[in-house]
Amino acid sequence: MKFKFLILLLLPVSGMSQITGLWHTSFTVMGMSKRLDLNLEISPKDTTGWIKDPESKSAVKLPLDEVHIQNDSLHFSWTSGRLSFNGRYFASGDSLHGDFYQSGLDWKARFTREEQAIIKLVRPQEPQAPFPYKSEELLIKNGDVTLAATLTLPESGTNFPIVV
Repeated sequence: MKFKFLILLLLPVSGMSQITGLWHTSFTVMGMSKRLDLNLEISPKDTTGWIKDPESKSAVKLPLDEVHIQNDSLHFSWTSGRLSFNGRYFASGDSLHGDFYQSGLDWKARFTREEQAIIKLVRPQEPQAPFPYKSEELLIKNGDVTLAATLTLPESGTNFPIVV
């Protein structure tokens, strides 16, 4: 009976050890694609961690001010960056899912053990050739001033209005 009680006491500790170590995420926020690394360390006295931007040349490890793990819930925050995360840890040890909050914004993130590629953004406002119109680069001189411009015209037709 004592042996079974000891096993029940050790189960949460062994499950928590699966959350320690390095995690990676890739997400988009405000039209930008970002990556973030998270490292968590659990000791009998404290739970600590840091985050860093792997895209940054300095790649400074920013210590987290708060790290709370309870059952399958995870919360961490970096106060000076006004960043916090609330999520869930999956006992299989393969992912953390949750929401980031920063300065009134919120977005979803999924951390995994494997490094994630930066998300390729699709920007339809940046069209690719061939275009359905004619395009011509112009230089317009007026005294000492020269304006560079792009003139675009429909493929067919004549007598079009112009705006400068």
